[in-house]
Amino acid sequence: MKSPKQIKAFIPRTCNQAFYDWSGRAAKNPEGAAGVMAEFISPEPRPDQWGTYGFVAPLEEGRYVHDLDGKARLLMVQFNERKLPASVRDEAVKKRYDELSNEQGRKLTKKEFAELKEDVEASLLPKAFVTRSRVPVLVFKGRLLICTSSAKKAESILILMMRFAEVRGMKWDVGHFEGKVSMNYLLGNIVLNGTEGMLDAGQAVKFKGEDKRVVQVKDRDIMSSEVQKVAELGTYSVIELALTARDADSADPMATFVVTDKLIFKGIKLTDATLVGVGHDAADLHATYWLLAKVCEDILREVESQLSEGEAGDDEEL
Repeated sequence: MKSPKQIKAFIPRTCNQAFYDWSGRAAKNPEGAAGVMAEFISPEPRPDQWGTYGFVAPLEEGRYVHDLDGKARLLMVQFNERKLPASVRDEAVKKRYDELSNEQGRKLTKKEFAELKEDVEASLLPKAFVTRSRVPVLVFKGRLLICTSSAKKAESILILMMRFAEVRGMKWDVGHFEGKVSMNYLLGNIVLNGTEGMLDAGQAVKFKGEDKRVVQVKDRDIMSSEVQKVAELGTYSVIELALTARDADSADPMATFVVTDKLIFKGIKLTDATLVGVGHDAADLHATYWLLAKVCEDILREVESQLSEGEAGDDEEL
């Protein structure tokens, strides 16, 4: 089981009231929730499948929705993916390629090679081993936090939840956060101009130019004049920004993280705590996910607030 010791990322999505209300009822009635979710529990991949995914119990067997003391509701999605050793695949592909080339007396085209590779991988599928990974999903009022940096896995989880909602006859409305301004505003407002909020400058920023060139500043003061010069160039956009979040009560550093222009939060590290992974007892896991829910919600709310201020300012200028 792939179980990182520290949960390091999340992707936010908006969510309607119906799913939030259902998750609250499900947490109070675990037997009922298990019954209605049975069709969507993570299945083993068949010999002809590369992978499957579905719900699993996050903390305790049989309880598929867990309440985090009112802070959020927790679900868990498990991905079962077949992995084919590269050496086995490459050896089989080369053997088949040589056979076809000799038969036809010519080299295969790129399209033919791609089709050959796909056919060989399909034939080797039964030999692939299965790896498993779990993705926590935090359900808040009005939003979901999907704890992964993989946009592909996040979209798969949304499809799973949408299918479940449809079977239940539940209204389903989930989407991206809309109307956000450029990350350049976030850099300028938080880093270069300063802010009275809970966010401070980190030690890294990544820019991307119109010519696709990437400029990265790492382990340096991003409030420096060099960074300001790049930020002021209209041809470069911020695609990643490192930030530090302060505790609202004590103003002490609470966590460090990176936010991308796709609104993916990654590299999350808590200053004074460690987020344990699968294998610890239920009490430790409950505390970990409660803390994760609190910190991530605070971070998202502050970033949203800063971006919304930028959007309002842009409207006023127009």
